[in-house]
Amino acid sequence: MDIAGALLYVEGSLTGLDTDRQTDQQGGEASGNDGLYPGSREFGEASSALLRESRNTLEQVKSSIVNFIASQ
Repeated sequence: MDIAGALLYVEGSLTGLDTDRQTDQQGGEASGNDGLYPGSREFGEASSALLRESRNTLEQVKSSIVNFIASQ
């Protein structure tokens, strides 16, 4: 149960990070602040890739735990 709680916490944190990033991107595009910092676009793309891969890995871990518990 502790592991399941930890996984849910991580999943919620990743969702919050993604939501914050999308809100910042929408605000930056609307006000034209996209080029304010050098490399900000690349950083945003890298952050998106990291969040996407983290979610995929988290889903794989959750599936593995469920399968392990079901096999016992």
